[in-house]
Amino acid sequence: MRLATLCIAVIATSFGVAGTVLAQSTLHLNDAVTQAQSNDPWLQGNRLQQKAKESRSVAAGELPDPSMSFSMMNLPVDGFRFDQENMTQAQVGISQAFPRGDSRSINQQKLAIQSAMGPFERDNRRAMVKRDVTLLWLDAWLAMRSKTLIEDNKILFEQIRDVAQTTYASAAGKSRQQDMIRAELELIQFEDRATVQAQNLEAALSALGEWLYPYQSDSLTLSPDSGIADVSLPAALPEIDLLMPIAALTAIGSDSKLIDRLSQHPTIQAIELQYQASQKDVELAREQYKPEWKLNASYGWRDDMPSGQSRADLFSVGITLDLPLFTDNRQDKTVEASVYEAQSVKTQKLVTLKSLRAQVREQTRHLARLKQRESLYRDQILTQANAQAEATLTAYMNDTGDFSEVVRARITELEARLAALAVQVEKLKRIAMLNYYLTQSDATTAAAKGASHE
Repeated sequence: MRLATLCIAVIATSFGVAGTVLAQSTLHLNDAVTQAQSNDPWLQGNRLQQKAKESRSVAAGELPDPSMSFSMMNLPVDGFRFDQENMTQAQVGISQAFPRGDSRSINQQKLAIQSAMGPFERDNRRAMVKRDVTLLWLDAWLAMRSKTLIEDNKILFEQIRDVAQTTYASAAGKSRQQDMIRAELELIQFEDRATVQAQNLEAALSALGEWLYPYQSDSLTLSPDSGIADVSLPAALPEIDLLMPIAALTAIGSDSKLIDRLSQHPTIQAIELQYQASQKDVELAREQYKPEWKLNASYGWRDDMPSGQSRADLFSVGITLDLPLFTDNRQDKTVEASVYEAQSVKTQKLVTLKSLRAQVREQTRHLARLKQRESLYRDQILTQANAQAEATLTAYMNDTGDFSEVVRARITELEARLAALAVQVEKLKRIAMLNYYLTQSDATTAAAKGASHE
C-alpha cells in the first residue's frame, strides 16, 4: 500500500515538474499563427500582383501611342535633285489609332475587378495559414505531451520494478524471474515509445518552422535561423472557439444558413469577382463588331523650281478603318467562347460551394463523435483504467495478485491516457478545419460591393 501511494505521488509530481520546465520558453498557438502570417512572403507577393494589376488598369484606359513617319517621296532617279520634279517632296506624317468602341474602358474595368480579388485571396491565404499552423502546432503538442506522459509512467514503472526486484531477491513474495524479465522489457518499450514521440515532435516542429522562418521583406532574403527546434510548448491545450455554434450547423433547416455563410468565404468572393471579370470579356468580344479606326495627317514640303518659282507645300489628312463584315467565324465565335467561359466560372463557384458544404458537414459529424469520445474517456475510461491499475497494484503488494496483471493494467492506463490526449487534439483539429471553411472575408472593395448586386 505504501508503494501505491508513492506511485501516485510520483505521477502528480512528474506532471507538476513538466509544467514548470515547459513554462520557461513557450510558443503559444496564437503567437505561432500571428508569426506565421507575418512571415508569409506569399502575402507580400499577392500585394505586389494587385498593385501591378492596378497600374495595368490605369494604362489600359489610355490611347495607344501615336505613330510618326518621315519619307522622301517621288525623288527622280536620273539626277536625284529635290527641285527637279513637281511631285518630289519631303513628307512628315503622324497617325493615331483609336481602339474599337468602348474596349479601352471595358478593359480598364476588367483589370480593376481582377485587382480587387487581391484582398479576398489574402484573406483566404491567412485563413489557410492559420489552419495549417494550428494543425502542425497541435501535432507537436500531442507528441510533446505524449512523450512527457510516457516518461512519467516510466518513472512509476521503475518504482514498481524495484519493489518486484526486492521481493524477488528476498524470496518473500510471489515475484519470479520472468516478472523481472517482463519488467525490463516493458522499460525498454517505454524508451522506444518515448523515442517515437520525440521523433514526432521534431518532425512537427520542423514543419512548423517552415511557417515561422522569418524573411527580410525589403530584400526578400531569408533571415538567420531563429532556432524553432529549441522552442517548447505550453503544458495545457488552448481553447479554440468554433466560429459558428455546432447547434446551428446541425439544426433542421440549417442548410440555407450554412450556404449563406459559405457564400461569404473569401474563395467564393474571389470567384464572384472572377465571374465579373469574365463578363467584361464578353463585352470586349462584342466590341469586336465595331470598327477600329485610325486618323492620319501628313505635311509634304517641296523645293522651288529651277527657275526660282515657288511650289506650294502639301497637307494630307485621312481616316482608315477596318470593316468587320465577315463575322460568322470570328466575332460570332469569339463572343460565343467568351459566354461559355463566363458560364464555366459560374459553375466553378457552384463546385466550390458544394465542396465547402460537404467539408463542413463531414467535419461537423466528426466533431460531434469526438466530443462523445472525449466525455467517455473523461467520465468513464480513465477513471476505470486508473482504478484497475491501483487495484492490481494493491493486490500484488498484498501477495494476492500477479505481477503481469500489474504490468498489463499500467500499460492499459497509459494507452487510455494517450488515447484521451489524441481525442482532445483531434477535436481541436476539427474545429480548426471548420473555422477555415466558415471564414468570412473582411475585404471591402467597390468591386466586391458590385459583386453582391450581380
